[in-house]
Amino acid sequence: MKRSRTTLSQPHERSRSQAEPRQSLSGRFLRPLWFALATFVMLAIVAGPVFADVKLRVEARPIADPINVFVTVNNPDSSPVGGLGETDFTVLVDGKPVVTPVTFSLSSAESEARNVSIIFVMDYSGSVGAAQGIVEQSVSEFLSVMQFQDYAGILKFNRDLGAQMIPPKFVEIASEDIRSALIKAVSFEYEGSGSPVYAALKEAIKQFELASALPPGPKAILLVSDGRNNDFSVTGSDVATLANGEEISIFTVGVGDIDFSAMGALAFQTGGQFYEARDDDAVKDAYVAISTLLQNEYVLTFESNITDCEVHEVVVEVKGQDPARSTFARCTAPGSSTPEPEGDVGGTPLPPPSNGGGGGGGGAFGPLGLIAGLSLLALRRRLRAA
Repeated sequence: MKRSRTTLSQPHERSRSQAEPRQSLSGRFLRPLWFALATFVMLAIVAGPVFADVKLRVEARPIADPINVFVTVNNPDSSPVGGLGETDFTVLVDGKPVVTPVTFSLSSAESEARNVSIIFVMDYSGSVGAAQGIVEQSVSEFLSVMQFQDYAGILKFNRDLGAQMIPPKFVEIASEDIRSALIKAVSFEYEGSGSPVYAALKEAIKQFELASALPPGPKAILLVSDGRNNDFSVTGSDVATLANGEEISIFTVGVGDIDFSAMGALAFQTGGQFYEARDDDAVKDAYVAISTLLQNEYVLTFESNITDCEVHEVVVEVKGQDPARSTFARCTAPGSSTPEPEGDVGGTPLPPPSNGGGGGGGGAFGPLGLIAGLSLLALRRRLRAA
């Protein structure tokens, strides 16, 4: 059972309740519901019509493990669809229905038994210094809408100071005091140069290994960096293998002079997503998109006899929605390059190597989307905590 939410303003609220009638249960929830509704109406007026949408991400490695398909279903107003069940989903692989049993799991926002565990890996090298302010703000906002009993950690890195957890623990958000301490730690200075990207990710994965009591639910690392690693003691392949062994998805947000190949490969090989963030709004949008995604994904899990290193296609049909598709690989053939993810995967697709630019993607949805996403997650937190 979820713990009741506490706030720093409780003493004030208790004194006020002595002078005012106690607010009814319906009144407590109608106000945030009306706020959310007004936000979405504003979005519809400003942004125009948005079509219903289904997006997928696939966690298919290592070969010995079942395949996990994470499905996000959105209303026309971009709010997540809740209340779906096992019979609402049909899964096909390479055009054929999956015949092995498919296990269905509710999203973290709907299930008392599922929570998010995430470590924010933040690059504090000189090459991404210009983005650090907006990154810190975005991480703080992400933490502010996480659930009680979610787990969070902050890992900062550069070559001079190495990779360190700040504070030095991967902790459960069990109170507002713990949340406040994490948010305060986000802005701690960490001056230095050099980018041991893969060594930092390896350290983050180690923190998951050390945390023995993580709750059921998505496990993720959110890396913000340019991806330009200059410490070769650990490779990207090493990181992907370790992450897949712990069932951790790596989400990458590219800032500065981005190494698209490295950042895209880390996401694709671990079932995460890559987001290109060329300006402050794009950084914010990427964090909100990932937060919303992790809270609202349904999970479809099934065994597979696919053991080759080819690229395969998964299609998910959801009642009342157009089908969505994505690609996955169970392994990478020796000497081959990581294929570009395709289909309705969200995030930013990898650009053609010839021009180094990036296409638009489903992961970012503008400054108004930031307001809607955060207000919706805050509303769901209130409903779950009641």
